[in-house]
Amino acid sequence: KYSFLFEVFNEVRDLKDEFRERLIGYRDSFGKIFTITQELDELQEHAVYFRALNILEELMSNKNIAIYSLDSVRSYARLEVSSPDMKLEAGLKKSMRLSDYPVLLNYIEEGKIFQNTKLLENYPAYAAPVFNNSYPFNVPVAIVVIWHVDFDQFSTYYLNLFKVICGLIEASLVRATLFLDANFSKLYLPSTKILNRDAFLDLLKIRVQLKKNGVSDFQLIKLMGDIISIQEKYAVISMDIRSVDIVGALGDGTCCILLSQADMQASLDVLSRLDKMGIKGNLIEAGEIVLE
Repeated sequence: KYSFLFEVFNEVRDLKDEFRERLIGYRDSFGKIFTITQELDELQEHAVYFRALNILEELMSNKNIAIYSLDSVRSYARLEVSSPDMKLEAGLKKSMRLSDYPVLLNYIEEGKIFQNTKLLENYPAYAAPVFNNSYPFNVPVAIVVIWHVDFDQFSTYYLNLFKVICGLIEASLVRATLFLDANFSKLYLPSTKILNRDAFLDLLKIRVQLKKNGVSDFQLIKLMGDIISIQEKYAVISMDIRSVDIVGALGDGTCCILLSQADMQASLDVLSRLDKMGIKGNLIEAGEIVLE
């Protein structure tokens, strides 16, 4: 009798240990979600988007995810990173004019998760706003978008999982979005929004890695003339580039424009506009810049 009870006890203990391991190791267990999202606090700010995308893809079992930053007046959402398998022809948008998505915009303003249960045309399947947690409070600064999902992912469970994950990574995404503004004097040349050499090269290293991984893209324009002349012309340059494009100083005393999520044609258009304003430049590859 005692031998039998001892065997039953051992079997129950083994089952308990196995159940605990499965619970902790399951892909959407809260313990695993929390552990993974904590990694974001240790990353360089410009790498946060990339790792956040990886987390979302893994835990949501989806490869149709994009993260967009919002401008200050919430007119446009600009693509920061997207799943490598997503292509423009498959419905990925590099820039979203939010007035074209009035239902989604209402959800963003109210701080709610959007779920496209009505199958609205051209709308994403899910979208979650990311709100600033410091002054100015309660301002959406980014959105996490799942463009397409399988039929069984239109569920309350999937919606709640998306809500929990976005809530856990929100602080890191806000930090990434607001980092440059918070450290303006340390990162920019005086009286301009031109990144200094160290800050620009750090940013470029991250963007090169994102491009290699297929989650983001960019083009580079090297401007003719030294930093002083570019500083004097910055007001003109800023009129011909978007708020997400970045001007930075290089080690050789010149400047470069990083055109976020731009293709070759968009870059040529920028060059043409700058040329008409008397500013010369050439398209270059990132490999032409010494990143050390």
